[in-house]
Amino acid sequence: MQHSIILRAAWALTICLVVVAAAFAWATNQRERLVAAAAASPPSTTAAGASPDGPAVQDPEARRAVVTATWEKRCAKCHEAEEMAEWLATQEGDKEAALAAFLAQHGKSSAEENQLFAAWFAAGESL
Repeated sequence: MQHSIILRAAWALTICLVVVAAAFAWATNQRERLVAAAAASPPSTTAAGASPDGPAVQDPEARRAVVTATWEKRCAKCHEAEEMAEWLATQEGDKEAALAAFLAQHGKSSAEENQLFAAWFAAGESL
């Protein structure tokens, strides 16, 4: 009699794990589709050098300082800057739009900060 209880429990656990794995695969696929669709949409009209604190920064050193400060403020706790280049290398098409779309869904940074990072890293720059 006990073997039938164990068999039922094993089947229930197996079915539960299969359902969870399928749900995870579906959710991941949906997120990738949303990111791809957002990347295909036209980029926003924010200037590529726009600072979250003001107008476009034209001086390369000043722009680097703004990007670095914003990175330290928003991203450095969890990520290394090299991760951006590695992730961008896996993307097809407009890398700036793909990164901007991903960042819009990823963190708590503003749209201007997202565009700043997208323009910076898509241009091949690093910190």
